[in-house]
Amino acid sequence: MDEKLVASLKEAIKDMNIPEMRKNVGNMSDVRWIGRNMAIRNSGHPNFEQARDLLRQLGAGLVI
Repeated sequence: MDEKLVASLKEAIKDMNIPEMRKNVGNMSDVRWIGRNMAIRNSGHPNFEQARDLLRQLGAGLVI
């Protein structure tokens, strides 16, 4: 994974309502999980669109 993109994603989601263990973004499983579930409680977050774009760049297959 691109470390700059991962660092940017971590920054974008740091204040979102996402389980802490997923915020570590340690592997593609975390990236895919965030892509599928981020919108459930964070669609109104100011960084939502930025995080969604970063997830797509990281290869999350389904970004909701």
